[in-house]
Amino acid sequence: GDLLGKSVLITGAGTIGCLTVMAARLAGATRVTVSDVLDRPLAKALEEAQRAVEHHDGAAAIELLRPVIVPQASVELRVAALRVYCYALLLEGQWAELVPTLQHNAALIGQEEIRRYAFTAHELGHTVEAQHIGSLLARTSPMTPRPANDFG
Repeated sequence: GDLLGKSVLITGAGTIGCLTVMAARLAGATRVTVSDVLDRPLAKALEEAQRAVEHHDGAAAIELLRPVIVPQASVELRVAALRVYCYALLLEGQWAELVPTLQHNAALIGQEEIRRYAFTAHELGHTVEAQHIGSLLARTSPMTPRPANDFG
């Protein structure tokens, strides 16, 4: 049917779900939401979002990553997804969502990554936003490194 200007919910973030996101966007959907609870399809969504960011399509990356940053995803997957998600928000200039997302997830994202966002915002000419992001560094404690496996 006609999706122009409509909101779409896609259940499943695997390969077919990711293709459906792209098709819905091409058909004119204004908001596409994807949901899933398993790490494997969420990891596929993250992979597709990374490709979208490489092609400077932050909007597609944002739509693909929203289901990945939920608490049900593994910590490792959430950290990777949050980092790409925040970069996509930065690419799209969605400061109203970026700054609170960084504030809420600063410990997961890490100081070095937040420093990169502040630098990129500054490089893009958004000095006020860069200062807001940079101010998070003083409030963020460094993330404790996790062992690579159960054996340390």
